[in-house]
Amino acid sequence: MLTGTATGAAADFSVYNNGALNPDLEYNNWWNAAWTPDAANPAGDGQVFLFNTADGGAAGSMGFMTKSGKAADVMGPLSTATLHFDWYAEGTATYNIRIALNGDYDYPVTVTAENTGKWNTEEVVIATRFPELAEKMASVGSNDVGFPFSIVADNAAGAKLYVSNVYYSDINESYVPPTPVVIPAPESVPTPTLAAGDVVSLLSGAYTPATAFSIGGWGQSTIYEAMDIAGAPVALLKNFNYLGWELASHIDVSECTHMHVDYWTPDGSAFGFTPISPGAEKVWSAPEVKQNEWNSYDVALTEFPGVNFADIFQIKYDLGGGSNGYLANVYFYKDENAPVSPDPAAKLTYTVTDGIASAYFNYNIKLANIEESQVSAYRVWLDAPGNLLKGESTTKEGSIEVDVTGGDQTYWFKGQVTYTDNDGNEKTINTDPNDVAVTFHKLSDPSVVLPVLTITAGEPKALSATTGELPFTITTDKPELEGVTYHVFCLTTGDKLVGEMNTTDLTGTLQLSDLNEGTKSELWLKAEGIVGTEKTETVQYPGEAQGWTGLFINTSEFADPDKPVMPEITVAAMDPVKTGENSGTLRYEVVLSNDTFFQSLSIKCVTNAFGGAEDVTLAEITETTELTGTLQLEGLKPNAVNGLWVKATITLTDGQKSEEITFPGAAQGWTGLEIDMTQVAIDMVETDNAPVEYFNLQGVKVEPPATGMYIRRQGSKVTKVIIR
Repeated sequence: MLTGTATGAAADFSVYNNGALNPDLEYNNWWNAAWTPDAANPAGDGQVFLFNTADGGAAGSMGFMTKSGKAADVMGPLSTATLHFDWYAEGTATYNIRIALNGDYDYPVTVTAENTGKWNTEEVVIATRFPELAEKMASVGSNDVGFPFSIVADNAAGAKLYVSNVYYSDINESYVPPTPVVIPAPESVPTPTLAAGDVVSLLSGAYTPATAFSIGGWGQSTIYEAMDIAGAPVALLKNFNYLGWELASHIDVSECTHMHVDYWTPDGSAFGFTPISPGAEKVWSAPEVKQNEWNSYDVALTEFPGVNFADIFQIKYDLGGGSNGYLANVYFYKDENAPVSPDPAAKLTYTVTDGIASAYFNYNIKLANIEESQVSAYRVWLDAPGNLLKGESTTKEGSIEVDVTGGDQTYWFKGQVTYTDNDGNEKTINTDPNDVAVTFHKLSDPSVVLPVLTITAGEPKALSATTGELPFTITTDKPELEGVTYHVFCLTTGDKLVGEMNTTDLTGTLQLSDLNEGTKSELWLKAEGIVGTEKTETVQYPGEAQGWTGLFINTSEFADPDKPVMPEITVAAMDPVKTGENSGTLRYEVVLSNDTFFQSLSIKCVTNAFGGAEDVTLAEITETTELTGTLQLEGLKPNAVNGLWVKATITLTDGQKSEEITFPGAAQGWTGLEIDMTQVAIDMVETDNAPVEYFNLQGVKVEPPATGMYIRRQGSKVTKVIIR
């Protein structure tokens, strides 16, 4: 059961008091936090806990975390408890006292001019304030991890927060923790044999560690426990999804060629890891994970593209999927026989020759730890934006000609080497992602005077289902200039060319073809002047310089009435409502300019509130015929504002599918579609002596309530309750 110094009654649980932390807890730095556990009391006797942000930063956070295997003992009895704590603030800041167990639950501490510089007392009844948390506490697992008290600060540069007398009263003394899960363990640990001089070690009984490390508070479910097996240090990962090591000092492993990790798991099927330099990581995934035996992985550093090996400050383990496992012998080493990838920043050289019509990219690939006799193929190429190939070569050194007519061009130099390693394996090394950007400068002929142009469009006219014409007028600041040819062209969506002509006249009519058949096409009209080999800057109508006027041509009058044509599609979303801790609803409406050939709609809602590389899908309806409806959102990030995007695609009777339309997005303009998961779905009212009202989780008032979970409102006080 619970241990610690009682602050009030015998059934109280002390988190922290007078410099002493409960022995079942330990301090955990989530981000940018600094603390002194035995600071002098600023207004009284005894020792208190002092929190402030590291290095004068504006934000920081840390937690009082349950030790491995202690979450059930600590958090389980607190489901009926009341949290008490005293605080003393110096300077203004925004603080939240966070209790965390499979989710974050924040209690705000408001610092004002009236309550700074003195001790204040707070009480939080868990079951009333956080009923979902109380339920989680009552069912906490033996391998969970909990934070009965944590501090999250914002706008806190230079501010200080002291806390003391942190304890829970009215705990559930009848709580019986679940039987701990026994995780199988290996009987021994592999013994490395490399010379110490070739190794930079972080965890191993065979080598002195290059630096210490701490466990990052990255929101992981993983419970970390350091232990020994047969005298060798290992790391036990319980409920492993991912885990970060934050190194006490940065290490330089640029002279190494490989990273070694030993991993043993009784139930896992996947495993990966990456060294991390500031702003760069690339998780390597193990091709095979064998259970109940040691998996020894030696991964070439070339498998971690973009990482700066001279500045490693974190290590990440990933792909655990909630399994359990053991780490041992984590180190970097140098294999004298291993090839090293060419470094594009240091090993590749180039020169640029300017010219009016063309330039030459001169290159020379330099190999490191690879003999030229091992190489079977070279490839060097230049990419323009959009991965457009602008030139290539297949020799170790040479030149690539680049067309720079019309102005400066910026391309990306990329290299690739295919070689056979010392074991007879064919391998390929790419310079990606550290491609070299090269700008080629067009030399101007000083004897040529170029005009400054603008172009405007007249009224477009449709001539058939796919053709039309567009009048234009060019204006120039040098109308007297002779020998100017005007290149006029028109693009539609996707930069598709639908009309083009060269003329010496300032007015004319451009013939359009290959338009969207029988429907509306969006147009951009462009022009440039040509004098000899020189070109003016390209001007556009409509565009940012002239203001968006909505230039379209509509060929629907020539459409075949029996042939399905993709209509214009407008998507709107409205009325986001929170209905639960991580659920909500959102109404949508799709409007079609013509629904004659409409067959079905697919619509979904996504968010990037979790900060990952991919959007998270919250709701999806496929192949519905309803153009209006309500999306049931599940998996929202709790206690946060979630930005939302609704994406829709329609299918016509002949199987045509539209492009995905997004709201809000570039086409509609950002309107701030979001759902606030920090608030209940009912507006609070300011009244005194108000009657008690109950609402279901959809915000509908119910009277009298049946058994279940409801929102209880009395005046300005709103709580979530469970009626049994």
